[in-house]
Amino acid sequence: MGVIRVRELKFRVWDKAKNRYLRHDSTGIDNLGNIIDFENCDEDNWGVHNVRVLGKNDMGFTTEQYTGLHDKNGKEIWEGDIVKIDMWDGNKRVPEIGYIAYDQSFAGFKWLSADGISGYCLYDMDYPIRKVIGDIHNNPELLER
Repeated sequence: MGVIRVRELKFRVWDKAKNRYLRHDSTGIDNLGNIIDFENCDEDNWGVHNVRVLGKNDMGFTTEQYTGLHDKNGKEIWEGDIVKIDMWDGNKRVPEIGYIAYDQSFAGFKWLSADGISGYCLYDMDYPIRKVIGDIHNNPELLER
């Protein structure tokens, strides 16, 4: 029997008020969906000094999940990333720009075209045709082309 690979569960949090991502290494999400910030951690993370509950996803924050996949340069692909994919058009590859979203009906991550017309299920084996070029918060203009 083959080896079953479990995807690493990681999240990143966009703070809408500050227009920035919170630090991965000092942010967590509890079982109730609260976003928690661990402030003033010492280097070995044994002495946490401040713990703040920031709120939930709908309270000024956007939680995005790591897909478990990488682009052709080895960069992690996250929900909310803007990704260029080389799609087939007849007998040639044509670059298209879209973004990564979680699809509840598919129970997985999809690349959705900027125009909303097409979508593409992400798989581990198709990494050579995709490249992360930004994210929907810092680079929304990339989807306007």
